[in-house]
Amino acid sequence: MQTGPNDTKAASRNEAEVFEQIAALCASEGYIHAIAYFCFRDNIIRFSENLTTKDMDHHYEGSSLIRSEISTLIGLMARAPISLKLPDLKVMQTYIDRTDSLMSELHHAMALNAFLGGKDCAALLTEGRDPFDDGAAMREPIFYGGESAYNFQYEATTALKYNSDNHWLADARGFSIADALAVTKAIGEGHISKLASNRDDMRAKRGGFGNLNRSVEWSFRL
Repeated sequence: MQTGPNDTKAASRNEAEVFEQIAALCASEGYIHAIAYFCFRDNIIRFSENLTTKDMDHHYEGSSLIRSEISTLIGLMARAPISLKLPDLKVMQTYIDRTDSLMSELHHAMALNAFLGGKDCAALLTEGRDPFDDGAAMREPIFYGGESAYNFQYEATTALKYNSDNHWLADARGFSIADALAVTKAIGEGHISKLASNRDDMRAKRGGFGNLNRSVEWSFRL
C-alpha cells in the first residue's frame, strides 16, 4: 500500500505501536478469511474477454496490499491459534477496512521515521541531507519495492541455481529441486483450476459490502 513524503496524514503513532495493533487484529477470530480476500483482491486481475489497461489499474493505484504486506499478515496470524470460523459480513468488512487503514499507517510511519528521520522532505532538502545517508532508510524501499522476478522466472532459474545442492537436499531433506519445483507447480496449477471452477459459485455469493462486495467462504486443507 503506497504512501510517501507528500502524504499529509500525521504520523501520530510510531511504527512499533501500529505494528502491535496489526498483530492483534491478525489474531482475531476468522481473520484468515480476510487474508483470503486480500489474496483474491490484490493478486487476481479480473477481466472479461480481452485484458485492457483499465482492468489492471486497481493494482497500481496504491490501494492494493503487495505480497510482502500480505505475507506479514499471514505470519502474524500464524503466531496465534487460527480460527476458520467465517465472520459475519459486518465483522469481515471491519477486518478489511481496519487492515487497509493500519497497513497504510504502518507504511507512512516507516517512511517518515526511517526514511526521513522524523522530518519532512522539505526539511531534509533545506539541510542539504540525503535521506539515503542512513542505512535504516533502506528498510522502506526494500520492504515495499517491486518483486525481483515473476513466478515463472523463479521456476526457470531455480533448477540451475540449486542443482549443485541436489545431493545434500536429497540426503538431508529427502527431496530434490526437481521434486520441489513439481510440487510448487502443481499447487499453482491447482489454485488456478479451483479459481476457474469456483467462479460461478463466488458470483452467486456476492452481496453489498462496500469494499468487500463479496461473501465468499474459503476452505483450506493443510
